[in-house]
Amino acid sequence: VSNAVAVVPLLRDGRLLLLWHHRHPSGRSQWELPAGRIHARERPIDAAARELLEETGHRARRLVPLPGWFPTGGISAHYAHAFVAEDCEEAAATAHD
Repeated sequence: VSNAVAVVPLLRDGRLLLLWHHRHPSGRSQWELPAGRIHARERPIDAAARELLEETGHRARRLVPLPGWFPTGGISAHYAHAFVAEDCEEAAATAHD
């Protein structure tokens, strides 16, 4: 089972930074939080920082852990770690995969 992270990014002025994604399985576009899989031997907090930078081009001054959850508990043991990313600032171009 590959666990994941989800990040709630807050800009310095308090606004929430979300991503607009089109999802082919549902045929819909929707607002989402930056999120992704944790790599082998990677700490959840490091994965959160990596996903935030890759998907938004922002870095957080501080990552604060939140309670995690099992997003697909009925079909998988996959666990999602959650973080609030405080005082985010643009740092690089996005690196979408």
